Amino acid sequence: MRYVVFSILVILVLLSVSTIFFIFGGSLFSEIKYVKNRKIKPNVTVLGKRDKLMLRQSGPYTNYFVTFKLAEDDILELPVSKKLYKTVQYGDVGELEYYGDRFYGFTMERKRKKDVS
Repeated sequence: MRYVVFSILVILVLLSVSTIFFIFGGSLFSEIKYVKNRKIKPNVTVLGKRDKLMLRQSGPYTNYFVTFKLAEDDILELPVSKKLYKTVQYGDVGELEYYGDRFYGFTMERKRKKDVS
């Protein structure tokens, strides 16, 4: 009889602990997933760009990179598409969308024409 009561008590404790873990652990996991997928969108300046020729068995291909200056003199180089590589120039300013080392987009601010007097 004593073992039955003890066994039931252990099962109840394990069920309550697993329920608490499920409730709080699930919300913690969803918060981590949200933060992981959040893209950062700072204003940046283009410092430079470079390309790198790679060789494979199927033939040569080129990787394109652009270097951005973030706030507080932080520098970030990201792989970009060939189209963006050809579009951006040194000194372009805009909003960079990225997460970690993954590039999502770059929106340039429109350049204002200088008044000619």
